[in-house]
Amino acid sequence: VSSVTGLGIPELLEEIHRAVEAVHPRDSGGVFRMPIQRVFSAKGFGTVVTGIPLGGSTETGDLLEIVPLGARGRVRGLHAYGEPVDQARAGHSSAVNLTDVDYRQVHRGMVLTEPGYFRGSTLIEARLRCLPTNPRPLETQSSIRLHVGTAEALGKVHLLDAKSLGPGEEGFVQFRLEEPAVAAPGDRFVLRLHSPLETVGGGEVLGASRWRLKAGKPHVREMLERKEAALAEPRLRVLAEIDSAPLVVPEKDVAVRVGLSGDEARDLVASLMESGDAIAGSRPGTTVSRRRLEDAR
Repeated sequence: VSSVTGLGIPELLEEIHRAVEAVHPRDSGGVFRMPIQRVFSAKGFGTVVTGIPLGGSTETGDLLEIVPLGARGRVRGLHAYGEPVDQARAGHSSAVNLTDVDYRQVHRGMVLTEPGYFRGSTLIEARLRCLPTNPRPLETQSSIRLHVGTAEALGKVHLLDAKSLGPGEEGFVQFRLEEPAVAAPGDRFVLRLHSPLETVGGGEVLGASRWRLKAGKPHVREMLERKEAALAEPRLRVLAEIDSAPLVVPEKDVAVRVGLSGDEARDLVASLMESGDAIAGSRPGTTVSRRRLEDAR
C-alpha cells in the first residue's frame, strides 16, 4: 500500500472488512468485569472509569464494585465509543460514570465488577510459555513484572516443574505478588523481568491459589493439569475448583473463584451432584467433592 498514491488502499479496506465479518462477538453473558484503563473526574458528573469489559454487561443504576479497593457505587451514565448508551457490554470500549466513588482512590490496574464475585490475590497459578528468543533461562524465584488485564504487578515467579525454563520451554508456575491482582481462569498475561526490563514470555492464568504451592509435587501438577483442561468448559472448571478446595465448600465461594454468576455456578454444581462428582454438604448451600471425600476416608 501507499499513503502517498493510494495504491492498494481499497484492497486493504476490503480485507479489513472481510476480517471483521469473520470475528465472533465477545460473549456478554456471565459476570460483568472491566479492567480499568483510565480514571478521571468530569465536571458535573464525578468519577469516570474507562476500559474494555472482558465479560458480562452493565446498565444505568447497577451497583458495581472496584476491586481490590472495595469501593462501591452506582452507574450514573455510560458511554461506548464516545456515544451515550444504555448498556456497556463485553468487548466495547466503555466509559462508566460512578456515584459515591472518589476518583483519587482509583487507579489503572484495578477492576470494575459486580460486587462479591472477584477478589484480588497475591498468589496466582498459571501456565507460562517462554519466548524462544530469550537470551538466558528463567530461574525460579526470579523477580518479575506480571502484566494481566491493565495491571502491572511486581513479585516473584516460582517454577513448579523445574528450577529453570529455557528459551521456548513451558511449565506450570505460581506468581507470588507484592500486592493483590485480579485475574480469572483463562486470562492471558505477559511476563517481564523486574530488571533488566525484558519480556520473557506469557501464557494463561489457571486461577488464584489458596496457599503457596510446592515444586515437584505430583498432586500439585495433577491439580493444575485438571484446571488447565477445564479452561474451555465451565462445568469442568467448577469441578476442578471443588476438587482443589477444602473438604466442604460454599457454592458462593465456587462462583467467586471461577468467575460465574451465582445462578450459573448453582446450576453447574447441581449437574455435578446428579452425575455423582459432587455431594451436597450437611449445611445448605455447600458441596463436597466425591474425590476429596474418598481421599479423606
